Amino acid sequence: MAAAGLGFSEASMRRVKEVKDIVADDSAPDHIRDLAREALAEMDEEKKIHAPWMRARTAYKEWKSSLPPAKKPDPVTSVSKKKTTVGAAERYAKIAELAEQGYSSAQIAQRLGYASPETLRVTARKQGIEIPADRVLGRTRKIDHHRIVSTTVADLEGTCMSLDLLDVAQLEDLSEIDYWVESLTKSAAALRKLCRQLSDAARTRKNQS
Repeated sequence: MAAAGLGFSEASMRRVKEVKDIVADDSAPDHIRDLAREALAEMDEEKKIHAPWMRARTAYKEWKSSLPPAKKPDPVTSVSKKKTTVGAAERYAKIAELAEQGYSSAQIAQRLGYASPETLRVTARKQGIEIPADRVLGRTRKIDHHRIVSTTVADLEGTCMSLDLLDVAQLEDLSEIDYWVESLTKSAAALRKLCRQLSDAARTRKNQS
């Protein structure tokens, strides 16, 4: 994987190396190393690092934590834990993915079938997964809708001024272009929805005056 030439950050490069180290660990059971190889392939094909890294890292850490102190892994025990370990790794990766997309712990818990948001938050903390949406919701008892709209409008005005100066043909590093397109498409859809809602509110206000 030629990650160095694709414009990845230092943190991403460390994660790639961590997964490569798992593949190279001869003491690890085959299913753990196979999962790490699959993660590397996904990184290379999808140009996304966090989710595959989290799956491989979680599976490897759970396997390591299951070992008796100062003893090599028991192949029989490792194989018996395969289904549980891999299933947990996929679940943790899904939590990380949804958190990155802006879901709150309550939304993730409901989506993934957790007993409660608190159970989900405990799991996320243990795995080192941050849920940014919770920080926003936790500090805001009452949502300031006017501030949301006015801040959005002001930020977009500044963004549009910058976009007037942009020449896409001058972009040299296109390693994140698929993510850019996906994210901008979602943002554009959200903005269109906001415009419709504001237009409807303006018409209603006019009709009532």
